[in-house]
Amino acid sequence: MIDQGGKSIFLRSIGLAQLMMQCDMFVPAESFSSNVCEGLFTHYKREEDPAMKSGKLDEELSRMSEIVDNLSSIK
Repeated sequence: MIDQGGKSIFLRSIGLAQLMMQCDMFVPAESFSSNVCEGLFTHYKREEDPAMKSGKLDEELSRMSEIVDNLSSIK
């Protein structure tokens, strides 16, 4: 069953609004309020690679883990 609750789209729109606000761009929303962050971190979906040693979820979690591991070094 495919979950189509819109969670990913919602999170992407919040991230994009944050990025636009920090670039001093117009945020296309009725209202938007946020603090300025020192860093914005994201990862892009990759197509399935037949040479991968694990599944797509494992690969995505690994990339996200690498991002989180580097968060503490930013100050």
